[in-house]
Amino acid sequence: KNFTQIEMIYQNIIFICITIFEIPSIFLLLIITVILLIYNKKKINLTNPFYSILFWINITDILSYTTFTIHHRFPNYGILISFYHILSKCRFDVRIFEFMRNFTIILKLILTFLLSLNILTSILIPTRHKILWNKYLIFILLSIFTLSLTLTWPLLIDQMSYIQQDSTNIYLGFRAKWFSNNAGWYNSFLVMSSLSLIFLTLTSLINFTILYLLIRYKKKSRKFQSHKISFKFNEKYNYKNEKNFFIMAVISFLGQFILVIDNYVSGLFNQMKSFDKFYFMIMIFPIVNDITIFPLTWTLIYISKPLRIVVYSLISCKIHKITINKNNCNCKLLYHHFLNLLYFVIILLNINLVNSILGAVCRTTKDCGFGNFCSDRKCRKNNCATNQECQEGELCFFGRVDTQYKKACFPFDIESTISINSLELCPGGGTPIKTKENIYETCDYINSCAGSGICNPNYGICCTKIRTCPIPSKPLINSQNRKPLICQLRGLSPINCPIGSICHNVTGFCCSNEDLQPPNIIINIKEIPYSLVGEPCTKEKGCGTGASCECTKGINCKCLCIKDMGYFVDNTGKYCKRTRRRLQERCTTDIECSSAFSLCVMNKCNCKPGFKKDSHGGCIPTFYSCLNNAKPLMDDNNKIKSCTIYSTRSTYYTGFYPEDIKFYNNNLTNVIEKNNIPMYSESILNEEPLNLTKFEFDDNEELKNIVVRDDISTEDCPDTHYCVPVFDVPKTPNLYQGFCCPKPSKNVPVCPVGLPHHSSIGPNFGCTNCPFDQYYCHQDSLYGSKDICCPKPCVSPEDVYIDGNCYPIAFYGDSCIFDDQCMGRKKINKILTTTSLFDMINTMSCIKNICSCPPGWLHEDGACTKLECKVGIKGTPLTNSEGKIMSCIRSSDCSQGSFCDHSIGSCCKGNNRCPSGYAETGELCKDKQCSNGNICITTRNRRSKICCVEEN
Repeated sequence: KNFTQIEMIYQNIIFICITIFEIPSIFLLLIITVILLIYNKKKINLTNPFYSILFWINITDILSYTTFTIHHRFPNYGILISFYHILSKCRFDVRIFEFMRNFTIILKLILTFLLSLNILTSILIPTRHKILWNKYLIFILLSIFTLSLTLTWPLLIDQMSYIQQDSTNIYLGFRAKWFSNNAGWYNSFLVMSSLSLIFLTLTSLINFTILYLLIRYKKKSRKFQSHKISFKFNEKYNYKNEKNFFIMAVISFLGQFILVIDNYVSGLFNQMKSFDKFYFMIMIFPIVNDITIFPLTWTLIYISKPLRIVVYSLISCKIHKITINKNNCNCKLLYHHFLNLLYFVIILLNINLVNSILGAVCRTTKDCGFGNFCSDRKCRKNNCATNQECQEGELCFFGRVDTQYKKACFPFDIESTISINSLELCPGGGTPIKTKENIYETCDYINSCAGSGICNPNYGICCTKIRTCPIPSKPLINSQNRKPLICQLRGLSPINCPIGSICHNVTGFCCSNEDLQPPNIIINIKEIPYSLVGEPCTKEKGCGTGASCECTKGINCKCLCIKDMGYFVDNTGKYCKRTRRRLQERCTTDIECSSAFSLCVMNKCNCKPGFKKDSHGGCIPTFYSCLNNAKPLMDDNNKIKSCTIYSTRSTYYTGFYPEDIKFYNNNLTNVIEKNNIPMYSESILNEEPLNLTKFEFDDNEELKNIVVRDDISTEDCPDTHYCVPVFDVPKTPNLYQGFCCPKPSKNVPVCPVGLPHHSSIGPNFGCTNCPFDQYYCHQDSLYGSKDICCPKPCVSPEDVYIDGNCYPIAFYGDSCIFDDQCMGRKKINKILTTTSLFDMINTMSCIKNICSCPPGWLHEDGACTKLECKVGIKGTPLTNSEGKIMSCIRSSDCSQGSFCDHSIGSCCKGNNRCPSGYAETGELCKDKQCSNGNICITTRNRRSKICCVEEN
């Protein structure tokens, strides 16, 4: 309701400004400009250089008005929403409009100064004034245009596109945003503020000087008693004209002064990140710009009698009253242009009326006006591309609009849907997310889902959970929002996915292009220097130490600590430090509590219901639950029997979808009729079977594609029991630690440890409203036909569960307590096997409370790379007493029975078969030649030819 009231206020403002002020004003401005350009100025007494300057001011005003209308008025006020939404979706570059906006503001500022200067010279040197200005005016104007262009051209370097003012509601309009930072050195706010201060100060001084001179001349004229002498004095100084010109200069100056203040205040709010106030300044920006343009136009008509005569003659088409070339005026042409302008105004007003009719009660489509149709006794849009274009309680679907099929806004109530899973709005057990305004959160290419929500491209709805790609492929993750990369929205053509991936035509996500065999893992060896807190950064480069690269309008990007993730600046001011709180310590968010199964209650860390504090400061379950209230298996020491198992307990992004399970039209028709939406009408007409279980999968099918590590043993339960997975095992995907439960005879879901979420209790259970930031959807691996929402050990995705506590994942050089905290990280460069990838990432150990590489391994770009000798008996290089690899430059640096492998710079076991001063390279000679200029040597036994490198 608040939004509707605000929208109506904006529409009223637009209507009043266009009808009463703007339309006649811009029409008058165009007429005056044409007069100054075309008609014979000598015969209508417009030869003063003042009018020449005024002509260029009018040209600048016309460009400024056009730019502000297209770039600010229409997108800010929500006019032509569909058009600007298309520009927003395709990232149409609008940098030229931003350039023209700044260019015209600076140009008008300097021309206003020039106008006042012209009046001053006409008073000081009245006899030579006209000659000098006519002689040098062209050079002055060229200099002004060059200066304005020089001060604004950097705006053409970066890319700018339109985005929604509010991602949740398209009717709030659009605004422009920078999407690159090539001209980061250029500060438009500083340039505009400096120029405004300089030229407004100079113009003020000139205007005060003119005012002083006019008052002085007025006093002198009163000294003459004779009327004739007084008339000659006024004629000499042209007092009346100069007074009128001064009034115009002052009005132009005041308009520029108001615009500069608006520019400065809005820029200040933007830098202070007071976005509510900044948004208000943006909304009044076009109106302020009109105030700088049109008062000058009406004042000119008031003080200039020759212009009034010409304007009146043009409007009335009584050309015979003044001596003007008849070819310069065409009544029919003038009225033709006037009617076109009036038609354009009517279209704009009609757009506002169309928006106001939406949601009104109707009986037929005729009651709803142009662009709308009547559905369920309510006016709705008859054309849409995404859900943002629809109103509350509506979704954008392909269906029947009167007599044709097209995408439009149809009513839809998810709560009243009986077979919600059949509609596949959030396939995989997820539920649609609602905003605080009780509106379904929508998404597209530009506007991603808030928080942990994931976008379903097929409907443009944000879901708590969704399947994205068929196994074994994985979804590509957007580096900026950490969400799966969308490649095709429903009803739109697909976009290209990055190299090595394909656009999945069923789900609409970019999926890795992999076969059923274990995929090749691509690793990068290049070192990436991360930026520190407060330093400039780029989205591609990123930041280190828990910092995030935050930008203002796409520019001025800096590394900042993410407070919502529990990070704060440390004592050095360069790094982000994670705030960790133990039980009973003060906290502000759940993510600060380091104990597993803990949360922040009343500003203190406490164990969740169903858990209690143990002797190590962690939270342990008060009971372990099996199906049918059975007791878990105990070991010989009367403790819970633990086990490890590979499972797909928490699969959020991938899933197998069998193609052999279909729903046919007769099943689908009931679902559609109950929801009153023809969302599958196109397929119904074709009489083809529809697959409504696209994302359902079989755990057994998915388990076939899990990489099972032979070096990790799994503890099985007895034949009478089975393993219930609970805790993630660090460094190993899909491996869980759990406990043994008796095989049940009936199926009643329970949480293995802790209490289920209040939304997931009997008899229905399920994970429809499960908050996945602190809970997961549990399903018994053998007997689970019903889901239940159970608590997670660790809330933060950056933590690992170790012995009842949550510890942060640590990388090379970070402090640590356990080996399981240490994790390597790599990026794309060379291809390695899956086993090699696990080794490089997981081999890192916690040595003296610092994540380091173990003996025989070398640190390379955040991961541990195992060194292999290419010479001698090969294997691992030699290490010293401290466990570090023995490096070498020549073989004499190595101990007896070893020599230097120059490919890795380390000592390797074996005998050097090359002559003195040379060492083996591990390469065999080909055609008696070696690479890199090395020499070819035949071994003593004459069996092989090897390459040797000189060690000097």
